[in-house]
Amino acid sequence: MKAAIFVSLGRTLFAIAGMLLPSATPASGQSPTAEAREEESADAAALMALERQVEAAYLHADTAFLRATLREDFRFSHGGGTVAGKDDTLANFAKAGNFVSRTLTSVEVEVHENVALTSGRIEIRSTRPAEYTICYVRLYERRSGPWQLVSHRAFRQASGFTETCSPR
Repeated sequence: MKAAIFVSLGRTLFAIAGMLLPSATPASGQSPTAEAREEESADAAALMALERQVEAAYLHADTAFLRATLREDFRFSHGGGTVAGKDDTLANFAKAGNFVSRTLTSVEVEVHENVALTSGRIEIRSTRPAEYTICYVRLYERRSGPWQLVSHRAFRQASGFTETCSPR
């Protein structure tokens, strides 16, 4: 039942993102220009770097960075079903020392003009002690400034580091 809920939530997020995301291909159906591909590649590289910065901020309780990066209406959906807004997320990650490491693996970046999806795995070692993997999807948006994180949705969590995050 729990797995079905996470699959359903993941499909819902992708459906909503699909409605919000403008097409990456020009309206005429032609392939993007070389200039557009270069811009998308630069955006993807910037977002990959931002993904690492976000994880470092969670690891080291860098709330100043998170406050600037998380959009005001940010939502953090935990693997267990709880949903936190920006203020609760900042409070949850305000104390350094909760994590030994948070390592991103298998990260993919999908850019659509001013909106982007990232997905992948986070291998977490906490000080409880516990080791677990989170499969996630994040939604970023760039309005008139830098990219901002709009939503983080963990759609699967498993003990250890064997979880592949592949569709089941």
